[in-house]
Amino acid sequence: MAPKRRAAAAAAKAGGKKAKEEPDRAEPKDAFTSAKEALLAAGPQARGKRKVDEHSHGATSGAGEGEVGQSKPKTFNKPEDAVKDFEKKFKDKTKNNWSDRVNFVSHPGKYTLIEVDGEQDAEVKVDSVDGKNVVKNVLPCALDGATQDLIQLIFSNDMFKEAMECMNLDTKKMPLGKLSKLQIAKGFEVLQELETAMTKKSGKATLQELSSKFFTTVPHNFGRTRPPTIDSKDIVETKKEMLMVLADIELAQTLKSETEKAQEEMIETVPHPLDQDYSSLKCNLTLLDKDVETFEIIETYLKVTSGDYRQPKIVNVWEVDRETEGLRFSENDNLDNRHLLWHGTNIAVVAAILKSGLRIMPHSGGRVGCGIYFASENSKSAGYDPSKDISITLEGKKVSVPQGKPIPQPQFSDSHFRNSEYLIYKESQCRLRYLLELNM
Repeated sequence: MAPKRRAAAAAAKAGGKKAKEEPDRAEPKDAFTSAKEALLAAGPQARGKRKVDEHSHGATSGAGEGEVGQSKPKTFNKPEDAVKDFEKKFKDKTKNNWSDRVNFVSHPGKYTLIEVDGEQDAEVKVDSVDGKNVVKNVLPCALDGATQDLIQLIFSNDMFKEAMECMNLDTKKMPLGKLSKLQIAKGFEVLQELETAMTKKSGKATLQELSSKFFTTVPHNFGRTRPPTIDSKDIVETKKEMLMVLADIELAQTLKSETEKAQEEMIETVPHPLDQDYSSLKCNLTLLDKDVETFEIIETYLKVTSGDYRQPKIVNVWEVDRETEGLRFSENDNLDNRHLLWHGTNIAVVAAILKSGLRIMPHSGGRVGCGIYFASENSKSAGYDPSKDISITLEGKKVSVPQGKPIPQPQFSDSHFRNSEYLIYKESQCRLRYLLELNM
């Protein structure tokens, strides 16, 4: 099951538009290109040579989607024989040459190549100086208890694995720590092929073939159940969001591996691992005392706009100050229309958001276009009462915060929106202000 705790970000927004009406807005052209190219550019550009164990063993295996394969081990007298046998099996199973795997092409009914990240050769290190082992002194964690728990949660491998399993992703074929930007980019490419096929009104057989290609490129685990056909725009949109969550998990894993590598290079005294993870975010998090006025205002805001069917409870609130985001947001000093708004998110992407901010993805189109969406309340067919708003001052600017219960808005009774939504088309027009940990 999905993580029970949910993180919500409260962002101060300058300018922007309130999305009650539904104006026509052109879909962004070439929707996948920017995200795909960013992943490809960040991926490894060269492959090193692998060492061959002088005691060579081989195995042949086979499995369907989401299944564990069976293996048949072999023993070889020479490394060259093992390599030759492997290359033959690779050719038989994929219709590709191992020597030309950089230009790998997937074929129907054959195995595909899954890109994974990792060191070229695994190493076991023993810290030593002049032949003597060095016992590293790990400093006490400098974070308060609640922030320690937060950092541990948003970098938790168990949480990432659970989030992936909830999306039917195969964590054995695509294990944590080995997620590849290149493989995620290939997933985008297949979704692009599916969209093109739908636009051309291709037949069911084509969509089934491309769906199988997607589920092989981005390994899913359906057990013995036949993988579904991706045959609608809604399913494609769902898979887009899944890939972006996967990309954010990959970013968090990269941050964690970088801090671990930095610790390995230190001698004798090293920071606490949680301090290292926190530092990698380049974001200051300050835990709010539950007795201060700001906490009470946020608590009231949450309570009065949550509706009768759901009453989330605040566990903790942190003030958020991302490096350089304040300077970027200052571009809007001449704008006075400022609101503190909600942006709910999956716990698996919190580390990536704290690191990189809220981003406008090229494919993240909504009802009124590609941008970042916020909400002032959660009640269906209602809007908040502006007469109950109060203002808080953030860096000399008045920011409006709803404090009244939602009221009916009959003039929008025909709208497809469930609640008031706000949209910005420029990332610089929003700034993360608070992070909430909620019990839903």
